[in-house]
Amino acid sequence: MKLYLEHLFWDAIRLYGGGYYQFSDYISSSGRRDDTINGNIGIGYLFFDKRFEISAEYNYTNRDSNQTGFKYTENQVFFRLSVHHDFGK
Repeated sequence: MKLYLEHLFWDAIRLYGGGYYQFSDYISSSGRRDDTINGNIGIGYLFFDKRFEISAEYNYTNRDSNQTGFKYTENQVFFRLSVHHDFGK
């Protein structure tokens, strides 16, 4: 199951977030089962006629496994500069 939401404020501030849940059942590895939960949230600022965006994003992932060595929690922060162009125009 996956979810993603996005909203544009004042035609320049983009707020977005989402996440997913995944259940994995590994038949070939002696009954290993994993539950993975992921969530992220970000904010971006569009400028120069919405062609550039500077943004910051936080991403959280937690995988729970019934076998030792496959369980983890990960926290990440991203800062990015993106270029957008519509080649259809």
